[in-house]
Amino acid sequence: RGTYEVVIGTDDRVPILDTTVGPYSGCTQLDITSSSGREYVGSASCIARTDRFSIFLTAAHCVYFHDAGGMARSVKVSPGRSVDEFPFGSVDFRLHVDIGAIFVPEAWIESRDRSSDWALGIVEDSFESAEFHYPHVFDVQAFDDHELANQFGQVCGYPVDLTNALMDSTRQYFHADEVAAVEDGRIVYRLDTTGGQSGSPFWFHDNTNGARIIAGVHTMGDGSGNSATRITPEIMAQIQKWIAVAEAA
Repeated sequence: RGTYEVVIGTDDRVPILDTTVGPYSGCTQLDITSSSGREYVGSASCIARTDRFSIFLTAAHCVYFHDAGGMARSVKVSPGRSVDEFPFGSVDFRLHVDIGAIFVPEAWIESRDRSSDWALGIVEDSFESAEFHYPHVFDVQAFDDHELANQFGQVCGYPVDLTNALMDSTRQYFHADEVAAVEDGRIVYRLDTTGGQSGSPFWFHDNTNGARIIAGVHTMGDGSGNSATRITPEIMAQIQKWIAVAEAA
């Protein structure tokens, strides 16, 4: 198993000062309360919006805790949060009380399978701003090995270690670098991250059409670097299935 995320050499993360514009408006802070009452923080990304729901992609270990009662009791979802500013508001989603759902792969629940460390949060809210804007919606895609190799990827989330007057745990931070290695279930990179950034999108910028495409969900680090759960065709199919289940509810 991996360990906590790490800063590799010099910390090259940069604060995002305007989170009202894409793609940063789609990067989302999570405040999580476990079933046992423990409190955690994490990150997520908005990947879809329907007539009723906003759908967020995060890490399974942000919402399901093997040592703290299983599925989270509640998750406060704050797209584009910037310290004390909530440009799209926030929703405190309570499992089994509010309409919506948290979906976690069975393989994570049963065995903490590393390649299954991803989850969906589906919340009944559009997160419309006072200016009638919405959080950025990322594309999600399963890439082949050769498409991932040497790609220039980016991670943006909410770390807990940067805590001075300007840079605190409620501010977004961004870093970009090349993919270091590609494995069946994960993408390895030397991007700087720390706790709180789990669940952040690892994405590519398509220069042909401007799309930001998520290729993985940032989860943890080890001696080889930080890494993301790799989006596979099977994960893509499961995401679409769970969104359909929510829409039919």
